[in-house]
Amino acid sequence: MLPVMLICLVGMQVRPSVTFMISEPCPCCHGIGRVEALDTSFSKIEREICRRLAVSGHKSDPEKPKSWPRFLLRVDHEMCTYLTSGKRTKLGILSSSLKVWILLKIARGFTRGAFELLPYSDQKDTDEQKELSPESPPPREAGRPRLSVFPIKKWMSRAKRAK
Repeated sequence: MLPVMLICLVGMQVRPSVTFMISEPCPCCHGIGRVEALDTSFSKIEREICRRLAVSGHKSDPEKPKSWPRFLLRVDHEMCTYLTSGKRTKLGILSSSLKVWILLKIARGFTRGAFELLPYSDQKDTDEQKELSPESPPPREAGRPRLSVFPIKKWMSRAKRAK
């Protein structure tokens, strides 16, 4: 063998392509296709929150959690499980590192990795907005809550006991 050929054979770097690094084998077709990895979706959520914080220019005191901005995050069931599993949940780490409150809600009909990030305001804020804008349409059903929240830890522990 020529020395040039030997260098060419040894010097080649073999690593997976970028698409394989940011995707996983599809669980439905058992690896024939590829879907976006949950880690990649998590990174997209983190970037979207950072973008919203930069655009809003909201200054909050890191020592006062009540001053942190609030967001409503709607995700599919798999992403919800990914964000809330483990001792130190990804959702808790994200919330504490970015100094934001995140209310998590499972959205029906979302595909894997899809999410929606909305600013969340308390009931007090919505009452003030109603007073300021009298031409807004009346609520559809006054007695029903706008958002249903259930404790995930209790739900997860029941699911583990059922197995």
